[in-house]
Amino acid sequence: MGILEEAVKFATDRHAGEFRKGTAIPYIVHPLEAVSIAAGMTDDQEVLAAAALHDVVEDTPTTLAEIKSLFGKRVVDLVDSESEDKMRHLSSTDSWKARKEATI
Repeated sequence: MGILEEAVKFATDRHAGEFRKGTAIPYIVHPLEAVSIAAGMTDDQEVLAAAALHDVVEDTPTTLAEIKSLFGKRVVDLVDSESEDKMRHLSSTDSWKARKEATI
């Protein structure tokens, strides 16, 4: 199995039982859409793997160290560059505002 297939399997396992906000759509659909969009721009398997994994650090107990050990430095660097700090030490309202201000 190649790195992309491994990343999709890993992301599917980690997002199991999660759904898109306010829907019955399995969460894994979103990372797969990201892979599809990225595949329209590149066939670089590490970039596509990072697209599949881009939310596992934000939304699951997965750590960057775990991503690095399984998928390597380049993939973890790509995932890290796209991962948002959820600021779990703040209330959900305060963290939402702080995250959006940081993005802007």
